[in-house]
Amino acid sequence: NAFLSRSIKVEQEQKVIGLYYGLENDLDLNLKEIAPIVGLSKERVRQLKENALAKLRSTENERLLTEVA
Repeated sequence: NAFLSRSIKVEQEQKVIGLYYGLENDLDLNLKEIAPIVGLSKERVRQLKENALAKLRSTENERLLTEVA
């Protein structure tokens, strides 16, 4: 199911961003430290982080954020 796989990817991206920026436990972790926590390779963690950041930078999100500010 495409929706389920997309949902799992979003959850993984949220977890990676949370760990990378210390939003989950106040510790900023690097990709190598995050990989065993989420059970993925360091490269896959990097890809998820980049995808999540690209989504946050998207013009749609930018528009929403400027409306709130």
